[in-house]
Amino acid sequence: LKKGKNGSEVINREKKWIIPATKVSVAGTNGAGDAYAACFLSEYVKGTNLKDCGFAASYFASEVCKIKEPYLWAK
Repeated sequence: LKKGKNGSEVINREKKWIIPATKVSVAGTNGAGDAYAACFLSEYVKGTNLKDCGFAASYFASEVCKIKEPYLWAK
């Protein structure tokens, strides 16, 4: 469960992990949720345990939050 600035929860049938949000100076949140999901799944398919998938995803999403929203310029 992604909970924005409140972190996330990773849950399986036996256990629940509370993953705190990584504290950063936020420039924008555009794409942070997608980055979280992509990183979590990338780590999961590599065989990383669920708790560490959550921590890696939280960190990656926080890095995206440090970037000002992108602009697309049509030429």
